[in-house]
Formats: sequence, structure tokens, C-alpha cells
Amino acid sequence: TGRHYLESLKAFLNWAELDQRIGQNPIANVAKPARETKKKGILTPEQFIRLITVTFEKNILIGRITGQERAILYLLAGTTGLRKTELLSLLWSDICLSGDEPFVRVRACIAKNGKEALQPLTSVAARLLRLLKTSIRPKDTDRVFAAFNKTTNTADLIRSDLQTAGIPLKDRDGNEIVFHSLRNSYISFLANSQIPAKVVQKLARHSDPRLTFNTYARSFEHSERKALN
Repeated sequence: TGRHYLESLKAFLNWAELDQRIGQNPIANVAKPARETKKKGILTPEQFIRLITVTFEKNILIGRITGQERAILYLLAGTTGLRKTELLSLLWSDICLSGDEPFVRVRACIAKNGKEALQPLTSVAARLLRLLKTSIRPKDTDRVFAAFNKTTNTADLIRSDLQTAGIPLKDRDGNEIVFHSLRNSYISFLANSQIPAKVVQKLARHSDPRLTFNTYARSFEHSERKALN
């Protein structure tokens, strides 16, 4: 993208200035072009819980993917913030379910930013993953979400499950809910939970807090009312 090329060129010219190869960076003050992507919709905590519960309990088969498999995928996306490619690349060796603090390891080779991360798992996610592992008895080298592949249209899957659960396909601001909305929702859940901003940024795996709070995090109506009260 234009933003990516500009950032790369600025970084190179900053180095050239620091190394005294040029007098100063001639594009230091050039502003980044505005993002062209539309904002993703977000789910409220109540909608997120309903999506997981209904999808898991109804267990509707779509293609070769069961509702329970989709529910666990949605749950992991909405409680760890992992992106689609990261989730579908997870191996069972990346899931640590022993001890009091279960976590999922995002290997550097599958992480978008190229950095390994250990994302904590909620007790519900850990419990469902234990049940899944017990039922299928996978090898450590098996993919966790083996029924999915990189061409699986997760946007269509979540739209279908939203309709089954009776949840609108757009949020209160009119933004469409897609699979990546689960990551946006995760960061919004954190931002509305009164935990320190630095913790939110770390769990979102962002290097810049402006990306966390200006692009991803949205406020929920009940949080706004609580703040006013």
C-alpha cells in the first residue's frame, strides 16, 4: 500500500540521515495517505456470547465444518485476538493447556508482525480445547482447525451463524460484521474493561497504541452510560 511504501522509504532516509549520508530526510514531514479500508463492525459482549452458544449448541454442518468447530474458532478469535491466518496455522503443539495459566503460542513464522507471542487463554476456551483434544486425539504436528483451510470463506461462515443466532449483520454504527470483527471485538472488550491501556496494546500485539485505540477499539453503549453516571 501507499502507507507501507512511505513508511519503508522514511525508515531508509532516516537511517541515511543518521549515518550522515544525507543532510536531512526530505520526506520526514510527508503525511501518510488516509486508510481506504472501511471500519469493521464489532459484536457486543452479549452478542459474542450468543454467537458462540447458539453455534455450538445447534452444531449445524456447513460443508465439512461442524458448528462446534466454528464456535471454537470464533471463541479463540474473540478471546485471543488472533487473525484468521494465524488461527488456521495453529498446531496442537502451539496450545499449552497444562498448568494454571493456559496459553496459545503464536509462532513468529505465522505472526503478522513476525514476532512470537504467548496469548493467554480464557478458562472457557481452554476447557473446550481440552474436550476437543480428548475427542480427536491429535498429534502435536496436526493443525488445530484441520477442517478449515486458507481458502475457507470465514466471512460467509460467520454471516450464516450470525443469522442463525438472530444477530444483526451490522453493528450500531452500520459497520458490517466480518470474521476480522472478532479481533476488533476482542480489542474493544479489553478497552472497555478498565484495564491499563498498555496492557490492551500488549494483548492486541500492536507496536503503536494509536492503531489499538483509533482503529480497533470502540466503546460500548453501556460503558458510555456508566462513564456518564
